[in-house]
Amino acid sequence: MKDRKIRWGRLAILLGSGLGICILCWVLGIKLGPKTLQTFRARFWDHDPTLAAQRARALIDYDLPSGYQETRSLQFQEASIVIIDRIEQPSELFFEIQNETLKISDPENQQYRESIEEAWARDVGNRHYDTRRVGEQTATIRGQTVSLSVREGEDEDQRPVRQWIGVFAGKQGDVILIVAGTLEAWDQALVEAFLASIR
Repeated sequence: MKDRKIRWGRLAILLGSGLGICILCWVLGIKLGPKTLQTFRARFWDHDPTLAAQRARALIDYDLPSGYQETRSLQFQEASIVIIDRIEQPSELFFEIQNETLKISDPENQQYRESIEEAWARDVGNRHYDTRRVGEQTATIRGQTVSLSVREGEDEDQRPVRQWIGVFAGKQGDVILIVAGTLEAWDQALVEAFLASIR
């Protein structure tokens, strides 16, 4: 009888310890998850502006806003991501261009596009965002009427931010364009001029 109580006591301790470890891992995952992904992604960024410009121009042509340049890029197999950012005050208002192998610009794929928009919005460049959809904006890009999702929320530093996310047909397939910036730095005229310049 005494042995049985000891065994049950040990089992309770083991289960309690296991549950405690699981809760700790879950909390750490929530707190460190975004930073871990950013660190992982940061290892693969190529910080050569010339290479970034070449990769971007393979997807679309555009006019760079004054004070901006292609700052870094990432390529994995057929996937490319390019960041166009301010030379001074980076990450205040920037553009991310990436290609998509699936034909998601077709209207019949809108539901799929909306379902993965959360993932696109979460980590842009090397920053983490917590945003939600608050509206929609229409723009003409490369002769196409493009519906841009307007999202607002906070970045990893709890600054109020805005994002525009849209998908359109580029030179070699679909292109995902994400505009991200703090509300303080948001320049509507600059963003609209850049979108209008895409060809």
